[in-house]
Amino acid sequence: VDFIVTFYGGYDNLFGIPVLVVPNGFDFSTMQLVESNLPNDGIHIIAVSSMREWHGYERMIEGMHLYYQNGEENKQNFILHMVGNGREYGKYAKLVAEYGLDKHIVMEGAMHGKALDALYEKCALGIDSLARHRSGISVLSSLKSREYGAKGLPIINSCKIDILGTDFPYMLQVPADELPIDMGTIGAFYDQCFSSKSRLEVGEEIRNYIMNKTGMKETLLDVVRRFQV
Repeated sequence: VDFIVTFYGGYDNLFGIPVLVVPNGFDFSTMQLVESNLPNDGIHIIAVSSMREWHGYERMIEGMHLYYQNGEENKQNFILHMVGNGREYGKYAKLVAEYGLDKHIVMEGAMHGKALDALYEKCALGIDSLARHRSGISVLSSLKSREYGAKGLPIINSCKIDILGTDFPYMLQVPADELPIDMGTIGAFYDQCFSSKSRLEVGEEIRNYIMNKTGMKETLLDVVRRFQV
């Protein structure tokens, strides 16, 4: 074995074998950029996952509960679409019912193909993970960030994403803790993203930036170069 390829840094070698770190790659030809204008009935947010503990979506639910607990007058209308099934699904659904947030949080269940594409068309923001600190991860190389990037959605996460630099304005990093998410911060991020640019302009910037860093050709380039030495 000449070298080991991984997308997590921190080791110069494993089992005495040199390590080559590359980002988690994505085939952007499998997912098309969103095309529709954003709806004017509210700020639609999507969270697509296997609903595990490290996704931490209860932080978002708790944040929305605090935001709306004293009424909805003069407040932004957030609609969170939670897509997927997993061992945290029951906990999330229970909290939504307990807080009476059915108007603001939709438990979509598993979605694929055209149905998921149609939902992406009306969503302005995508949530990756809100509790990766629970699994000891501070820098994430998630495929979900690549999928949101392919669709052209700004991203919300609680830890750094490996390929997003300080020159990327479409990532909101919320605190890596157990506190509810501040919905005012989410609203301000939405305004920052779309106040001066159209949805298509924002989407193209996001897709191009992330594709240039994690398209399969770009991801495997260092591997190919290592074989050419």
